[in-house]
Amino acid sequence: MAPRWTRSAPKRKRRKKSDSHYFSHLIEPQPAFVEALLRGAAARLHRMLMLRFLLIALAFLGAPARAQDARAAVDALLAADRAFSAAAARAPAIADGLAPMFDAEAVMPVPGRGLVIGRDAIAAALRASPAFREGSVAWTPVRGGISADGSQGFTFGFLELTGGDPARRGRKYLAYWVRRPEGWRVAAWRQLVRAPGAVSTALLAPSLPGFAARPAQRARAIAAHRRSLAAAERAFSDRAQQVGLRAAFREYGRADAMNMYEGAGFAIGLDAITAHFPAAETASPVRWETERSLVASSGDLGVSIGTIHLNAPAAAAAAAAGRPPGGCGSSAPTASPPHYRCSSASATGPTPRWPAASSRKATW
Repeated sequence: MAPRWTRSAPKRKRRKKSDSHYFSHLIEPQPAFVEALLRGAAARLHRMLMLRFLLIALAFLGAPARAQDARAAVDALLAADRAFSAAAARAPAIADGLAPMFDAEAVMPVPGRGLVIGRDAIAAALRASPAFREGSVAWTPVRGGISADGSQGFTFGFLELTGGDPARRGRKYLAYWVRRPEGWRVAAWRQLVRAPGAVSTALLAPSLPGFAARPAQRARAIAAHRRSLAAAERAFSDRAQQVGLRAAFREYGRADAMNMYEGAGFAIGLDAITAHFPAAETASPVRWETERSLVASSGDLGVSIGTIHLNAPAAAAAAAAGRPPGGCGSSAPTASPPHYRCSSASATGPTPRWPAASSRKATW
């Protein structure tokens, strides 16, 4: 017979069987019962450790999965861009081929007219342009980026026309996209004549978010994101007035920032972007601020749209030289060119932070 744990006690009044049974389980546990308790505790501990291990494993697996989802979203956006190009190339008129790509409230800068707003107004402006009046159009994206919630993104690349002045047929473009129920549509679009020279249409690495989020219709949060972006844009411009464009770009730009104004291709990276800015410049010859903007509900990607204004007396000197100061220009040296800036919050979570109003920047 297995031994029992006992302790001596004075004789007491006889208790009910149920009471003594309950009392014996408290002060006189059987070894078999203790062993069962230990086995149960060990099993529970094992299950807890296994669950903890599983959660840790899932945490490590989650980041690659999110990266794969984001990359797939960029691939889908690039595919949509290419599909619109293929359809436009077959259209009887360039404006008719481009119009289906634009969102209802899309924005496009037009030299001499400023910002043209709305799909129909953009189509009319294209029909009035000698470069887009005849022939056909096609383009090739070379890079894309996506917001953490997958609701907004950008592409940029090279565009070719077959009509108009042969010297102005080779172009560059930037498109900022929003995802609609019917698919991706362009919310902001800019194209300009590129300098002569060979370019590569090889696809560049995508711009991917650092976290994942679900799309949300949170009007107050989105409005706060837009105010944050506008404030960063204004701070960028203000800083440029104090230290010059070169220094301000290095403070507010991301390592993979892009500028499309000069050269045959795109200037990618802060060194390439600031190479043509005067090193001794201590004050910017231009200023700017946000006039319109879009920001994803995840708060990590947005586009700031506005107009670059030339400062005097630098404006007069630039006009006399035949080009806007600092290399930030348009085809009309005395005009103030509208600008787009695709911006990404430098963050690993849903709270936006814009140390670079030009991060993930498509143009300036």
